[in-house]
Amino acid sequence: MPPLHSLVLVGAAAVAVHLLMLLWLRPRTATAAAVALFWVADSALVAVLAAAISPDGWSLAGAGYATVGLVAIRALPDWHALGRVFFGYLCAAAALYLIYVAELTLFGGLGAGAAGLSALLLLFEALAILLTLTYAYEGLSTLARVRWRRVMPRPAAFTGEEAPLVSIHVPTYSEPPELVIETLEALARLDYPRFEVIVVDNNTQDAALWRPVERRCAELGPRFRFFHVSPLAGFKAGACNFALARTDPQAEIIAIIDADYVVVPEFLTETAPYFRDPRIAFVQTPQDYREFSGNRYLTDCLHAYAYFFAVSMRTRNEDNAAIFGGTMGLIRRSALEEIGGWDEWCITEDAEASLRILQRGHASLYIHKSYGRGLMPFEFDAYKKQRFRWAFGGVQILRKHWRSLVPFVTRPPGDRLTAAQRAWYLVAGLLWFGEPLQVAFAAFLTAGGLAYALGAGTLARPLAEAILVFPLLFLGLGVVRFLWVLRTALGLGLRDAVGAALSMFSLSWVVTQAALLALVRSGGVFLRTSKTRSTSTLGRALHAARVETALAAACLAVAALALARGLTPLAIGIAALAAWQAILYGSA
Repeated sequence: MPPLHSLVLVGAAAVAVHLLMLLWLRPRTATAAAVALFWVADSALVAVLAAAISPDGWSLAGAGYATVGLVAIRALPDWHALGRVFFGYLCAAAALYLIYVAELTLFGGLGAGAAGLSALLLLFEALAILLTLTYAYEGLSTLARVRWRRVMPRPAAFTGEEAPLVSIHVPTYSEPPELVIETLEALARLDYPRFEVIVVDNNTQDAALWRPVERRCAELGPRFRFFHVSPLAGFKAGACNFALARTDPQAEIIAIIDADYVVVPEFLTETAPYFRDPRIAFVQTPQDYREFSGNRYLTDCLHAYAYFFAVSMRTRNEDNAAIFGGTMGLIRRSALEEIGGWDEWCITEDAEASLRILQRGHASLYIHKSYGRGLMPFEFDAYKKQRFRWAFGGVQILRKHWRSLVPFVTRPPGDRLTAAQRAWYLVAGLLWFGEPLQVAFAAFLTAGGLAYALGAGTLARPLAEAILVFPLLFLGLGVVRFLWVLRTALGLGLRDAVGAALSMFSLSWVVTQAALLALVRSGGVFLRTSKTRSTSTLGRALHAARVETALAAACLAVAALALARGLTPLAIGIAALAAWQAILYGSA
């Protein structure tokens, strides 16, 4: 039998070769003949790789990975063969890598301290690989898919009194009045026959901000109602519950629109008819943005936001596991009242409500078409606050509903989530811990790199050259995820794809703070995202990213010290990983 590390190297080589094939071939067919032909040719390729890497056991290694490829082909019928086999090899090689490093940790002759650190590192690696496989599945589900099963044709539009009454709720807090008025005037132009608009201004202290909005609502007619409420608990969820209690009794559908969104006239005409299907409880459309042209920072943010809707939401929708994102979404009133309204404890009340609705056995639907555009945070500090709120709320959901999501745990009575829905919502909570894992890995890398540079060996398990194969491979997969998936799914050029990736990377530290804080703190603070412009300076930029700058500098120092020991494969591997961490934090 070939050594375990040889099997890992065969897998790494197979993944790398198939990744290059995916980048260049881009097949678009999944016919039975094409799949069979591909698998035969692929099995021969894997056998050649196995013979080159593991001469003493090439037949076993080749047969094992070819079998994995066959299983993947059978398990993912909506993807083309290359995408299926690539994902299968990635999962198999990742599992073997974890077995390999577990063997080094448990049977490598380490002392108690080094063994303990190695075990902790192994746990971090296992979680990181799980998240990486999730991202790979998302990306491939978009790029390797040859058929979508839940892309539904638009139902016939409602006419006249047949149309259900839609109650549009617009929560607002301390927003510039001209911004809210622009939103209300766009709503007044909707071409849907039956709707009302309820504006709830909660806790704005300056009357100069809400009085003009109140006057404009009166001018727009009886369809528009304005409420200024102070004090009002529960943040945005409290305002939406207040609006729900004052909704017209005849209203069947609730639409949530943020105070900075300008919707197109056909928004309700094209989305409300999906509720003809009695199984549909909520419909979500993309959150899109305006006023970014000519601004590189805002353009990069726009593309970073778009990734979730163009990739994640489309993939989740295939398993009836879409997230209700609040603004630009519609929800059946009876379903919302069935779960008791919005949860005022959770600061991402929209996503939390969608999970409770799916628990009742209802269906969701994501429509991949933009019907309105809002404003992005104009400042990096505001951008970070928004992502802090999302991450904190995501972990809150995981804390509250973990019994419904974690496998092999008794679920609450009446929970009707499917296995796929549980998996997606569990992953949605766990993904926020990707950034804390990056920080933990950076700490290990810094300490281990310093120990190596000073000639003191390594702090944990032996870092043989083979052990760096998969961290470096997953680094490459991370880059491909952004530069390939973003470019293909969003039609971006290389410059825009890199900018979007850097925009995502820049939030690593604030997501780390939010995810860890949410583990120890039950209640959240709703950090308002400012949508107003101000003058930026280099001093403010450095202050906003002071922690990230320090982390990046530390990682670069480790890379330089490792290379100072000589250009060995181990030194180059450590330096490459440290430089990658520096890019993550330096992007801020």
